Amino acid sequence: MRTSPAADDDATPSPARTRSRSPRRNLVRGQAQRTGFLRGLRAGGLLTAAIAGTAGVWARRGITVNTELPERLQPDAGLIPVLILLAPAIWITMSTLPEGGRRPFTGRSVRAALLLGMLLIVAACWSLIGLMPIDDISLILILAVLAPIFWAAAVSMAEDLRASPRWRHAPMALMTVLLAAPPAISAYLLGRSWWQQSEDIGLPYPVLLQYAVAVAGLGVGAVAGVLLRAASVAAPGVRRRTLRRPRADWPAMIAMILTVGLAVTALAAPARVYVSQSVQVAAAAGQPVPETLGSQFTWQRVFDRRAEDRIHGIIPGSAGPIAITEHGAEGLDPSTGETTWSYRRKAHTTHLALNDPPCGEEEQVHCHAALSPDRAHLVIVYAGVDGSLFVSLDTATGEVTFERTVVDWRGSAVPFQITDHVVTAGAEVLSLSDGSVVAELPDRGAGSDQSGAQRPEYARGSGPGTPRIDSPFLQGGHSTLILGAKCTDPSTISENATWCEVTVAPDTDPGASRTVEGIVPVYSHRDHTGIAIVDGWTVRFSDPAAVRESLGTRFDAESLGYSIEAVSLDTLSGVDADTQPVTLGDLDRPISPNAASTLGIRDPEAYAYRSYRPALSVVFDPMTEQVYSAGDLTEQATGRGYFDTLIVKKNLEHSGLDVLDLNEKVVLHLGLGQVASPEDFVAANDIPLVSSGYLVPAPGTVVLVYERDAVDSAKHPTKEQLVVCGLI
Repeated sequence: MRTSPAADDDATPSPARTRSRSPRRNLVRGQAQRTGFLRGLRAGGLLTAAIAGTAGVWARRGITVNTELPERLQPDAGLIPVLILLAPAIWITMSTLPEGGRRPFTGRSVRAALLLGMLLIVAACWSLIGLMPIDDISLILILAVLAPIFWAAAVSMAEDLRASPRWRHAPMALMTVLLAAPPAISAYLLGRSWWQQSEDIGLPYPVLLQYAVAVAGLGVGAVAGVLLRAASVAAPGVRRRTLRRPRADWPAMIAMILTVGLAVTALAAPARVYVSQSVQVAAAAGQPVPETLGSQFTWQRVFDRRAEDRIHGIIPGSAGPIAITEHGAEGLDPSTGETTWSYRRKAHTTHLALNDPPCGEEEQVHCHAALSPDRAHLVIVYAGVDGSLFVSLDTATGEVTFERTVVDWRGSAVPFQITDHVVTAGAEVLSLSDGSVVAELPDRGAGSDQSGAQRPEYARGSGPGTPRIDSPFLQGGHSTLILGAKCTDPSTISENATWCEVTVAPDTDPGASRTVEGIVPVYSHRDHTGIAIVDGWTVRFSDPAAVRESLGTRFDAESLGYSIEAVSLDTLSGVDADTQPVTLGDLDRPISPNAASTLGIRDPEAYAYRSYRPALSVVFDPMTEQVYSAGDLTEQATGRGYFDTLIVKKNLEHSGLDVLDLNEKVVLHLGLGQVASPEDFVAANDIPLVSSGYLVPAPGTVVLVYERDAVDSAKHPTKEQLVVCGLI
């Protein structure tokens, strides 16, 4: 019996037919998912290259590298970014062209892309000069030149294999390995160099990681694109469209999101790896600085000078002493010496002062740290390649008030300095409270002049004829910036400078600068002289006009003997009109203050130098605005001025340490048992290797700091130690 066609159409499909259609449908669905996944990888790789390449170019533009290449071959930081930014645009454009327009070596667009790709490769490698070893750059250049050739060959092979897919698995695997090898090796070399350089400086090294991620993205996009060509199969009898409307392709979207997400994670990783280690404490009521020198140790801390986190020295804070280390700073409890707050990074703190002579002993500390005149803020700087990291800390709690990267701050004509409110960082003036830029420094020579004299140039660095700003911890005034200074001898006969001019300005408005004449220079050769600043005060002639006229006809300038006065920088800049100058008398020049908190005036009648320090006639205390004669201070044996006159020397009989006053009288003797342990005594003469030190009057204690050598079992010196003791 025959059935009608309608009956056949309505009949239920046989199991055999269902089984025959299901595998084919699954195969098509699986191929579509693989194709979508590869399409997402290609898009994600190209997008990764665009993002990372742009980030690398942005980082590279602000870096100046010093190489031994001729000037014409030096990397051009302005041209290189323009060339490299073309790379993502070219590859993304090529990926959107119809397949017929992307066949290798058949269209002008592909040939142009390959030629431009070669130029971009050279530009990228050129930009790496000075940032990584030249051998690695050469290898990357070779691999980068081979990569487009491998890509073109792989595309041709994929076209052939798609036409004859029978034996394509082994060639495709080999083709994938060859195509992935150049970008993988290049990314590895860039990543390895980035890691090594970052570990060396302790901060994220610029450019290399971004380039590594960009190269990896290009590699992923290239490999995915070739595999996509080899895997795609057009449906029979269906005309393929070269341009399609956007539609949801979940495998492609997931693959693209994962690829870009991994790239963004890699680019953000350095910010989480090279982070600071900070411990803060609650603010507490500060203790006063002791008025007298104690004779007993209340606590003792021993630091290894050769350790990785070696200590540079001790400075006074607002709540106690502060230790400045190779990698940061830490506050010390004035009663126990234990660490209260701390801030540390893998990076090394850098020198802030570049003046000669080089930093040593007492000066070593304030070459690595800037302390505001009110001692409330501490600024340390970590040197990087693409800029230096400025960090401001609250000295009472250890709170980080700001962290900011500054580029080329050493190139400024204004010396690094700090006030109660701001710190200079190159041409920028940064707020100590949040690191924001509150002002820009004016051009050299700008500002008004009180007397019509030539404006002094900004002081910068060191060298003959460059005045130094001799100020403890790189301080300016409380609310005044020192924009420059010039010191001369009007008679042109004396080897010592006798006259200085200084340019000052309010720290809130550096453009309102003014030049003040008649500043008394420190006693030094005129090629290495400068002005003394302590707690925002300096020394000036009481009658500058008369003194200048006298100095022009004077033949003997060894001792000045003019009427001088202590004057506040805030008064000179016009910030404070209430504080009046304090007359010091007919005296000589000030001495270099080093880390003192008072201004000392040299006594030319006494022996010039005793125990490596000049004799003093008077001492001015800026905090109390009082003037003390050196004799009265020595007799009273109290106060900040008295502490500044004391020095710590190794006993001449090798019996310990002596604290000496201005009369070379021993006011405190510390025996061998106090300054060193018996096991550290040298066996030959039973004498510990102890060096001279210094005192740091701080809130709650007076700290004694000195160096000593530790010895091994054979009594041979093994390491240097810095010993910090609290006296009461």
